Amino acid sequence: MSAQAVDEVPDVHLSMPTAEVVEIVHRLGGSYRQLDFWVRRGYLRVPQHRPGSGYPRVWEPAEVAIAAAMLRLVAAGFTVASAARIAREGEPTRAARVRLAPGCGLYASGELWAAA
Repeated sequence: MSAQAVDEVPDVHLSMPTAEVVEIVHRLGGSYRQLDFWVRRGYLRVPQHRPGSGYPRVWEPAEVAIAAAMLRLVAAGFTVASAARIAREGEPTRAARVRLAPGCGLYASGELWAAA
């Protein structure tokens, strides 16, 4: 992810605590439970995630952008698996075309990955 795409995520540091990420997710219509489920299923990748509960997660700004894109795609009717694939294959800094199947693609603007 380029520095420009990272700048679109509010209050970006080298990493973000879960509380900040949950605030962003709430603004986009999601919930902590939704994020947690996606992490446990492997759709979102949080490098310091340890199995079990009670451990704080620290989010990379790029992964927050992926979560924002996934929330928008799921709200638009995509399955979580498809949303994760599209969010990871697209280019967050500009319009992107993602091939879904032979003869079928998705065109998304860079706004899809913006966290606010």
